[in-house]
Amino acid sequence: MTTPQITEERLRNYLDGNQPARERLCIAILNMDRRFSDVRPRHPKGGPDGGRDIEAKYRDTELTYGAAGFVNGANDSEAQIKQIKAKFKADLKAALREEVKPTAFVFFTNVALTAGEKAALVKAATKAGVTECDIFDRERLRVALDGTDGLGARVQYLDIPMSSAEQASFFARWGDDIQSLVASRFQSVESTLSRLLFLQEARATLKTISVRFILDRTYTGKEIGHFRAFVSFFFPKMRHGLTEALFGSTDKSRRFSAHPYRGRPEPSGIAHGVSDMRWESRLKIKGDPEDDDAEADYVKYVPHGSGSGIGAKEVKQIVVSYHHTDTFDFQFLPRLSLEDIQGAWVMPNLNATLAEKLDAIEIWADGYVLMSLERSDFSLDRSPTEFPVPGHFSDQELADPWVRIRPSGFSSNLTIDFTRQTPKRAYVTKEMGGPIKR
Repeated sequence: MTTPQITEERLRNYLDGNQPARERLCIAILNMDRRFSDVRPRHPKGGPDGGRDIEAKYRDTELTYGAAGFVNGANDSEAQIKQIKAKFKADLKAALREEVKPTAFVFFTNVALTAGEKAALVKAATKAGVTECDIFDRERLRVALDGTDGLGARVQYLDIPMSSAEQASFFARWGDDIQSLVASRFQSVESTLSRLLFLQEARATLKTISVRFILDRTYTGKEIGHFRAFVSFFFPKMRHGLTEALFGSTDKSRRFSAHPYRGRPEPSGIAHGVSDMRWESRLKIKGDPEDDDAEADYVKYVPHGSGSGIGAKEVKQIVVSYHHTDTFDFQFLPRLSLEDIQGAWVMPNLNATLAEKLDAIEIWADGYVLMSLERSDFSLDRSPTEFPVPGHFSDQELADPWVRIRPSGFSSNLTIDFTRQTPKRAYVTKEMGGPIKR
């Protein structure tokens, strides 16, 4: 165990150093006292401070000023004690002259004071107008540094190593907090790197937006039967004139087909086949876009691709996708980037019996999870509404009405927001292998 004499000797030598070094030690010790928070130096490099070397909060709310009175070669003589008493009163008086007066006052000194001498100074401080006054003389500083809470500061400032017993006590007291702090620092770095990576990759051309409707259990295809799951993405920025993308999936593989056999009877239900469809709406400006008198045509729901597939015997989720571009698209038209969908409004539309089976919703784009919603995060809006593109569903199918998905709370639409959170990257990029050795 480290003896008090070693700490006393090292402390004397340290407190004979320069003012900024001594103040840093005092701040560390005051931080150990749980009555005080937000402890910081007024002049980290030293200099006139008007009796306020340190500022802090007492009980988290009350303004506290701290002052330090040190002498070189402290020997606790009557002359030094008299000098420190005068320094205490001068610093207190200067602190109370400030426009915002402190509620508490703390004084640090490397001169040892008796209990009576400290009590007299505290009485003078409370009489002058402070509610709380505390004095840390050399012995009290030494006791704080030899305590479990002070072992770290003792190593840092006095270069006194901890014994095995002290290490055990220190880590029993602070081990979880240290581990949590280290982990939070790593998490902060990882979060910053993830943010930078996303902002860089978000500049690339947008390829695919997908919405996963996750059900509360696995259903048979027969239990699902006829279904409709469509999503409207509204783009407030109207980049390249694109205002909305409407896309989704339903049963019957030839529902949107222009094939001559489209009229042939086809069984209903997800178990027999599915089809998907995508539309885009654009604002086309005639003439100079900078001209306020320029005319504009709003072209709604132009087909932007379709597809079909086989049925599903079991259904746990339904995924609908909007392919903005694909691998073989020569991109004659200017297209959006991922960052362009910042602020987009999202409105899912499902048939009621399917909507009632929802457990969660996820929105993905180009390998990033943009939004993940639990059942408590959204609500079902059952007010009457019609599908934007009429003519694709029979009256019998529409007897199971459309339901809109809205966020729980006061918002009307789900909103893509990259400012409050960074989308999660769902994959790890692999490195290319080295050259082939021959």
